[in-house]
Amino acid sequence: MRSSPTNTPTRTARAVTTRPPGPEIWRDTDGRLTHFVAGVGTGGTISGTGRYLREVAGPAVRIVGVDPVGSIYSGGDIHGYDVEGVGEDFWPPAFDPTLVDGYERVSDAESFAMTRRLAREEGLLVGGSSGMAVVGALRVARDLPADAVVVVVLPDHGRGYLSKIFDDDWMIERGYDVAPVASLLPTPSEEHSA
Repeated sequence: MRSSPTNTPTRTARAVTTRPPGPEIWRDTDGRLTHFVAGVGTGGTISGTGRYLREVAGPAVRIVGVDPVGSIYSGGDIHGYDVEGVGEDFWPPAFDPTLVDGYERVSDAESFAMTRRLAREEGLLVGGSSGMAVVGALRVARDLPADAVVVVVLPDHGRGYLSKIFDDDWMIERGYDVAPVASLLPTPSEEHSA
């Protein structure tokens, strides 16, 4: 079942928690998961997976939503943004904010730089919301102990973005830097410049 704002929270959460990713993540990490990180769009994935993880692990797993700067979820001014498939300007019924322990706000520029880097250095052709999620996960993981287990959901593929994020002209026209980024891990100044 695909999540959409018209799905009820119970219906969407039930569909997500009775099949991957919740049970699959828990099983594949042998129950050692400490942090679950996902972009927040309509809320189905983070709410359904979060509900399942709360059922099996209680508060031992920290659930972190990653949100574009400009979206309603993580606070701040609500305005447009270029990253697609995440963030909202309203509260969808599928989203249960009580399951989210914290948020990472990520700018379009950070999302797109990471998206391009994942393709160039990791061979992952993903879209902007996946780049955004990785930036958020790297921030979460930065100060964790070595035995922490962080899972991040990369929800989209890059094929639909070949004429956008992967097109230098499109990026430059919108004011985004196309030069390779020096590090996968954003520096504190990059995090707060958004």
